Amino acid sequence: MLNKFKNLQQQKLEQLSKQRSELNDKLIGQEQYLEQLVQYQQALTDVSSHNHALALQNQHGMQQQIAKVVDFQEQQVSLTQVDLQRQNQLLKQQYCHYKGLEIISNKQAKLAQQKKQQQEDFANDDIATLAFIRTNSPQEK
Repeated sequence: MLNKFKNLQQQKLEQLSKQRSELNDKLIGQEQYLEQLVQYQQALTDVSSHNHALALQNQHGMQQQIAKVVDFQEQQVSLTQVDLQRQNQLLKQQYCHYKGLEIISNKQAKLAQQKKQQQEDFANDDIATLAFIRTNSPQEK
């Protein structure tokens, strides 16, 4: 029964580990996207040789839109970081649960093995005692 529960906890540990890996990949992708947005934003802030008022107005509008997208993406990165931290905590807790069960299971297996060995030793002692008594007892004629 304990081994069955331990196996379930191991499966849960593996599932949490997989989810953490997915969150980590998501965070990396979001950070790369944010970096690209910031680079694009910086490219737009460089004053180019636009002499035309409409071009400058368009550039300013794009800067504002990109700034909003950058702010949103920064929030997304922050939220994903929080999710990743939470997932790491859950993973640590689950690892502790699993390791605790593994230790208990190993102790129980060791105690069962010791008990079995002790029973075998007692049985062997009984057999040896009976054999000794038979060979050393006076035989009736």
